[in-house]
Amino acid sequence: MSVQSLFAGFRATRLTLAAWCVAHGVAVAQDQDCAPQNPRRATVTAIDERFELTLSDGIRLRLAGVEPPRATLSNPRLALEARDKLAAWLTNREIAYSSPQKAPDRWARLEAFAAAQATPGGPDLPLARAIVDAGLARVLPEASVRACMPDLLRHEAEARADRLGVWAEDRKSTRLNS
Repeated sequence: MSVQSLFAGFRATRLTLAAWCVAHGVAVAQDQDCAPQNPRRATVTAIDERFELTLSDGIRLRLAGVEPPRATLSNPRLALEARDKLAAWLTNREIAYSSPQKAPDRWARLEAFAAAQATPGGPDLPLARAIVDAGLARVLPEASVRACMPDLLRHEAEARADRLGVWAEDRKSTRLNS
């Protein structure tokens, strides 16, 4: 299944994610702030609703700069739907990742910058950017993403303006499990 079909509906008013990656391949390859540095490669075997990735070697990753959606009163399945879209793209796919941490956190996760190909043979696309751009998550401002925060916030603003994914909700909706 292509990324284009996975994110269908999220980018109805603009280019699909896959077309955007192809058209901007050079920009993606040159953007080192959001991309993994000296990456390791591994295959994603599972993704939970917090967007934590489990890799084939047992390592668990928490994507830096991404706040996964939570259920809302009007859409109690929002977190699961977003997770399902991400899982359809990444499960059994190889990703590149690096971590600024030397050891896992207390939940046995590494904070990570990760990237995957959006199209076969195409350039790696930073996962945080793709997820935020598709409206599947909000930007989580944290020290580790300071260098790429302007890029992430720009993509979040575009998704919000287009009312994609988490931004499709009525602004007066309140979250469950806040």
